[in-house]
Amino acid sequence: MHRPLIRASMVTLLFVLLLSIALPALVVVPPASAAPLAEIPPPPTDAVLLSQGKPVEADYSCIYVDDCQYPWHANDGNDGTFWFYNEYISSASTITEVGVSWTVDLGDIHELTRLDIRWFTGVNSYQVSISDDNQLFLPIFTDSPSDTLTSTLLEAQARYVRITALNDSMIAGAYEIQVYGREVGPLDLTVTDSGDRQRRSDGRCPGTE
Repeated sequence: MHRPLIRASMVTLLFVLLLSIALPALVVVPPASAAPLAEIPPPPTDAVLLSQGKPVEADYSCIYVDDCQYPWHANDGNDGTFWFYNEYISSASTITEVGVSWTVDLGDIHELTRLDIRWFTGVNSYQVSISDDNQLFLPIFTDSPSDTLTSTLLEAQARYVRITALNDSMIAGAYEIQVYGREVGPLDLTVTDSGDRQRRSDGRCPGTE
């Protein structure tokens, strides 16, 4: 009379035993968390400040006749000065609908590694573009800063760097805009042909003159 009950109990016991063996294999291992910001590798140690004292172009405002916030105030190395533009207090402007731009000429093409900006006024977003000829600019990133100080690692080569504040109010300014990088090394024009002999850029092999 009670054998079916005993058989059911044995089946239940067997099920529990199998479940206890299978459970460890079903444990989900959480993915590794992203590296903290402090662990992001710094720029190369041979990177130097490229933008300080270099020629710049930007519209600017004068609160008074003798009190102008010139573009070069943003790369003079002095935190006490700043570049500022406000369309409401400026008599002339070349600003387009894109936004307020500040452009620095690094003098030659460099490998860019970092961009630091200490904003004078907060911006909703800004765009960074680069150029070799100051004519055609290639946007490389757009950001929406959450603080008055932004620092961004770069991987690009250019002579001109342009920062465009994308504010609808056409107001922008910065205490300092600092572009870091290093010189671009000379190109290696030596190639190797199928005979494993080095061939120079003029097409002749060394030692065949």
